Amino acid sequence: MTNTWIEQLDDARACGLAGVILSFNTSDRVFTGEDGDSPMSLKYFLAQKYHEAGNHVGHFSLSNGFTVLVPPGAENQRQNPLESLQKQDDVQTLFKSLGRVLRDPDARCTILIEYASHIAPNAGGGAAASLENERLKQLETLHEWSLDDTVRNSGNFLVLINHTETLNGLIEHQGGFRPVQIGLPEERERRNFTSYMTALGSQSPIALGQLAEDLPLDEFTRLTNGLRLTDIEELFKQGAARGAAISREQVRERKKQTIHQLCGGLLEVAEPSDGFEAVAGCYHAKGYFNAIKPLWGQGHKGLPQAVLLAGVPGGGKSFLVKAVAKEFDSPCLIMRGVREMWVGQSERNLDRILQVVDDLAPCILWTDEIDQTVGGERSSGSSGDSGTSDRLLGRLLEFFGDSRIRGRVLWIATTNRPDLLDVAIKDRFSVKIPFLHPNRRERTELIPILAGQIGRRLTASVDCAGLAARPELEALTVRSLQEVIVWAGTLADLESEASENEIAPLHLEKAICDYKPTFDPLEHEMIALISLQMTSFTSLMPWMSLNNGFSPEQAEWPSYLEGMIDQQTGYIDSNRLEARIREIRQIRMGQRMS
Repeated sequence: MTNTWIEQLDDARACGLAGVILSFNTSDRVFTGEDGDSPMSLKYFLAQKYHEAGNHVGHFSLSNGFTVLVPPGAENQRQNPLESLQKQDDVQTLFKSLGRVLRDPDARCTILIEYASHIAPNAGGGAAASLENERLKQLETLHEWSLDDTVRNSGNFLVLINHTETLNGLIEHQGGFRPVQIGLPEERERRNFTSYMTALGSQSPIALGQLAEDLPLDEFTRLTNGLRLTDIEELFKQGAARGAAISREQVRERKKQTIHQLCGGLLEVAEPSDGFEAVAGCYHAKGYFNAIKPLWGQGHKGLPQAVLLAGVPGGGKSFLVKAVAKEFDSPCLIMRGVREMWVGQSERNLDRILQVVDDLAPCILWTDEIDQTVGGERSSGSSGDSGTSDRLLGRLLEFFGDSRIRGRVLWIATTNRPDLLDVAIKDRFSVKIPFLHPNRRERTELIPILAGQIGRRLTASVDCAGLAARPELEALTVRSLQEVIVWAGTLADLESEASENEIAPLHLEKAICDYKPTFDPLEHEMIALISLQMTSFTSLMPWMSLNNGFSPEQAEWPSYLEGMIDQQTGYIDSNRLEARIREIRQIRMGQRMS
C-alpha cells in the first residue's frame, strides 16, 4: 500500500530522526486493503508494523501507564527490555528508564506515546511558564530525547500520537521530531474499505447494512470523500440497525457532521441542489464559470486559484457560489468564524481548515465577507490585532499560491465592502467579478423565480416585464425584490383570509408602492462603482458577454452609470468612474462631519 503518511513515517526513521509527531486524523482506523488484513486502530497498526520490522513496541498514556504491545499470535524471539517498565507507576521514573532504553542500540524498540498533548500541552502559544512542575520535566525530557545524538543513532524510535490541535512549541517547532499529518482516507482506501465492509456483511454473522441498489460502489466512493473510515463503518452499522439500505442522503448528512467535528464548526459543507438554471441574470458570471468548467478537476494550469465576487449586498453572490458548486459537481466548503481571542488560536483554526480542504480536493472553498474574515485595509498602519490579520492573510496566500492545488481547490470569496479590502488580497484574486443591482431583464426573470422560492404562484395576469420596468424597482437588490414579493404574498393572504394564495397584479402593485428601502442608495452606488473599478477584465462587466462581446441593443446598466459607458464598445470611462467615487466619498465625509 502506498500511503503518504506511512512513507513519511518510514523516511523519518531512515533519516535517523528520534521520532515523529502524528496528528489530525489519528482517531481513524487504518486499513491497507491487503489480503488477510483487517481494519485496526492506529496504535495497533503501528504495533504490528514495527513488530514485523523486528522491534519491541511499548505504549504509554497517562491513564493506562506503560504496556508492551505484542500482536496476537506473535512471539518474542529475544529478551524484551520493555517488560520491566510495565511495573513503574511514577511517570518521571518511567521516563528515566525509557531514556536508558532509547539510548541502547541493542534494545531495538519503538515507543508509542498516546495523547501527547496531555504530556506536552500547548500553554499560551508555546510558553511553558503556566505548566505544572511535573509536566515541565516531561516536556524537557521529550525535547532532550529529540536532540540526543545517542538516541538518534541507536535505531530506536519514538512516535508521539496527538489527538488535539497542537503540542507545546518546544516539541512541535524546536525539537527533532518530524510532524506528520494523517490525512482523510483517499479514494482507493475508501473503495477498499467499502468492499471489505460489503463482503463482511454478507459472509459473517455481523449485522451490517448494504448500499442501496441505485448507489453503485463507484458513486459511493466518490460521495464519501471527506469521511473517515470510522464514518463509513458507522453508515454500514446504521443501515443494519435501521433495516434500510445506505442512501445518498445518509452519506451527505454524515459528511456534514464529520467535517463539522473535524474543524470544530469552523467549516460547513453545502451540497446545493440548484445549478445555474435557478440563477436569474448574472449572465456575465455564469458565462465565466461555464467557460472554465470543462477544465475543472484536471489540475489544469489555466484555471484561476481564486475568484472574487464583489458588489452590493443582496446581489445574489452567495446564491451563485452554491450554484457553481453544483455545476462543478464539487463540495462547497464554507469558512466560518476563524478568529478567536486567544493568541495563535486563529492561525491554528485556519491551518485545520486548510488541511481538510486539501484532503477534500477537488472542492470549492467559499469565504464570505472576506473583508472581515482576514482583515481589511492595512494602509493606515498596524491592524491592531497583534498581527493576526497579517498572519491569516499570509497563510491563505501561501496556500493558494501553491501550484499543487491549482485546478483542485478553487477559492471563491465574496464581499459587500470592496473598499475595505487589503491590496494583497485584491492582488491574489486574478479574477474579480462585479455584482450590481439587477437590470430590467433580470428583474423580469427574478419575479417568478423569487415567488417560487417562497412557495408562491403568480396569477396568469401578472405582467412581469411591465412590473420590472417600474422605476421604484430600479435601485433594488435581489434581496429587496424578494422582500417586496413576500409582502405581496402577505397582502394576498390578508385579502382572502387564507394562506398561500396566488399573487395577483394588484398585490404586487400595492407591495411596490408600500415598500420603503432601508439601505442608503448613495452607499450602494459607491460599492457598485468600486466593484466595477476593480474588475479584472472588461468582458466580465455585467452588460458584456464573454462569448459575444457587447451588444448595444440588449445592454442595460443602472442609471448611475449613465454617461460613463461607451455606447458603441461597452467600455467604461475610468476617469469619470474615479471622479464619481471621489465625489461620493466627499459627500459621505461631509455627512459624517455634519
